[in-house]
Amino acid sequence: MYDFEAQGGTGELSIISGDILTVIRTDVGDGWWEGSNTRGESGLFPEAYVEVRKSSTKQPKVPLKPVYN
Repeated sequence: MYDFEAQGGTGELSIISGDILTVIRTDVGDGWWEGSNTRGESGLFPEAYVEVRKSSTKQPKVPLKPVYN
């Protein structure tokens, strides 16, 4: 939702409004998440600067096998 400029040497990830991020961890603490962007960069960013959307990746369908007792 908002731009965020990372501070050098902190492990933060700069984000630009409209970036699509893949969240790696939400349990970093103090309102920070860890993730990566489509440019292959990864790091920490403030949770309040992003909004969660459903994954656009569809899960493959796996055929179920019948269970016989």
